[in-house]
Amino acid sequence: MALRIEDYALIGDRRGAGLVGRNGSIDWLCLPRFDSPACLAALLGTEEHGFWQFEPVGDYTVERRYVGDSAVLETTFRTEDGEATLTDLMPHTAGRADVVRVLWGVRGRVRFTHTWRVRMDYGKVRPWVRRAEAGGEPVITAIAGPDTLVLRGPDLPVAVDHTHQGEVEVTEGHELRFSMTWIPSHHPLEDLAAHEDVINKTVDADEGWVDARATGTTATAGSATPRSPSAPSPRLASPTRRCCGATGCCAPSRATPRTCRSCTASTAPAACPRSS
Repeated sequence: MALRIEDYALIGDRRGAGLVGRNGSIDWLCLPRFDSPACLAALLGTEEHGFWQFEPVGDYTVERRYVGDSAVLETTFRTEDGEATLTDLMPHTAGRADVVRVLWGVRGRVRFTHTWRVRMDYGKVRPWVRRAEAGGEPVITAIAGPDTLVLRGPDLPVAVDHTHQGEVEVTEGHELRFSMTWIPSHHPLEDLAAHEDVINKTVDADEGWVDARATGTTATAGSATPRSPSAPSPRLASPTRRCCGATGCCAPSRATPRTCRSCTASTAPAACPRSS
């Protein structure tokens, strides 16, 4: 059952977009363009029309925020056993479209149910789904007409009654990274390459686009336009996230001193162990 519309947040790459619920479910997704038929459409129908969800097992509370001036969405789940974040984004890639979902353990341990149910053409078409390999990496592909979707991750769900389901667990300092990639169905399934430092690169590209719109300059998808030297930048000072070391703090360091999200320090001198 779909949530209230105010319980959804938008992610996108300025070509296509998705809506992510407070329960960790993507209930609307159009790939590769805004006007493409939705491959996840539970928002306007039922779960049978397609969704992709990571949801904590048991009771939990939720907080959400966008990272800087970007469309990178960070959802924090808190349970009796721990705390974890789910970061959702659509990086800027050429010739394909990606949705990346990163689970990060903040403290304790959090177990998630993982459900992937793809339905093409606004939920009307059930794709041909099979397991395959891309560049030696096990993947799940869903093919229907001109479209192929490829699910990648460290612990892929298993097929249960035309749906893929599973459970994953993250502990403090542990990361799980999943992605779904759209490619034309006539293209061979090749090495899709790792999403290296994908969060920071996407934040930087998004904020560069915002800067360009504000200043009247030009920025293409995937590029970043530097701010003027006199303007303080709210983006990352370097490609490395930095952290004060406090539990749960993984806010980016800035070009100017600022208070970290979970501490009272005025600077963030220690490199955060979080790789992305």
